[in-house]
Amino acid sequence: MNNDALKTGGPDVTAILGDSGGPLPSFHRVSDGNRMLGEVDPNHACQELTSAYRRHSLTRAHNGVDRSARLAWALDTKSRANQLYREGKFEEAQQLYVDCLSAMDGSPEMKSKILVPISANLAACMIEFGQYAKCVKLCSTCIEAVGSSGRDVCEEGVQQVLRRQVSSPPRLQRVA
Repeated sequence: MNNDALKTGGPDVTAILGDSGGPLPSFHRVSDGNRMLGEVDPNHACQELTSAYRRHSLTRAHNGVDRSARLAWALDTKSRANQLYREGKFEEAQQLYVDCLSAMDGSPEMKSKILVPISANLAACMIEFGQYAKCVKLCSTCIEAVGSSGRDVCEEGVQQVLRRQVSSPPRLQRVA
């Protein structure tokens, strides 16, 4: 699998916006009806654009590649992310885990070998960042996608991380 899409991470939007000589422009979220919903931090907007560019590049790179090659790439990327997680580089690990999901298709093999373990690992990263609501939502989405087989893996992975974070973690219950 060609990793050229990952080398640059996309355009440096922050540098582009900062080159105007003046203050950074303001960004606003708007509804489908073009109603302004609120202001967005320019740095956050740049991060979102860079992330979207990265996902788009990966999706294009995977287009036309057979499942076994995509699976091998995803498992290799997962191994690198696991190493980063062990080193405490949670943000970098989280990005690689998200990258792994770009190799997904709807097959049961991909769900069991990629979606379930990657979701559990992403949930662990979210716990490290204190993003508990996002963690619960991710695990619930994974469980809905794969059924009860994903439930045990997601819950056990999250419980392991919680045991390291809290001396007596609460027992997880699925949120409807």
